[in-house]
Amino acid sequence: MEDYINFIEEQIKYFQEHSDLFENDEITPLKLNTTLAHYTNVGVALIGEYTRHKYQLYDLQKNYEKWYSKKFYEVRKQMMSEFESKTIKISIKEVETSVKVEFEKEYWEWQDKITDIELRISFLRGLIDQWTKLDSVLNNLSRNMRQEMISLSIENRMNKADNPQRKLHTEFPESKRTRKPI
Repeated sequence: MEDYINFIEEQIKYFQEHSDLFENDEITPLKLNTTLAHYTNVGVALIGEYTRHKYQLYDLQKNYEKWYSKKFYEVRKQMMSEFESKTIKISIKEVETSVKVEFEKEYWEWQDKITDIELRISFLRGLIDQWTKLDSVLNNLSRNMRQEMISLSIENRMNKADNPQRKLHTEFPESKRTRKPI
């Protein structure tokens, strides 16, 4: 369990490093663009980790099945030899329970390993889902920031115009009667 907790802490730290948009309590265009630039790389890294753990789970389950099949066969063979009568049938549930009791330590070690990998996969799936949602947030922020910059640019160009009638007023205009010529 300690390994799993360390794994979660590492993944959260990595996720935070690449998704933190704030710099001095504000979102700057540079920080937003940096995050957007790293977005794909982090997403690919998360998917890679997820896939690696999925394969580890597959491999672990395959090895567990091999181990369990051997133990099941051994226990069943032993149980069958204890009965002289060929008419007595041993249920699968009895054999399974005997395997769990006879090889209790090994059985639970296998279960702990499998559970650990399954929890990691579940956590990574959650991170991937969260990262996917961040894509929408980043794109909306980027669009909003571009629109603000375009608006500022138009305002600045209009206010620098030689013709005073073309100026873009950002405050409420004075009434025509009280306006003084520029």
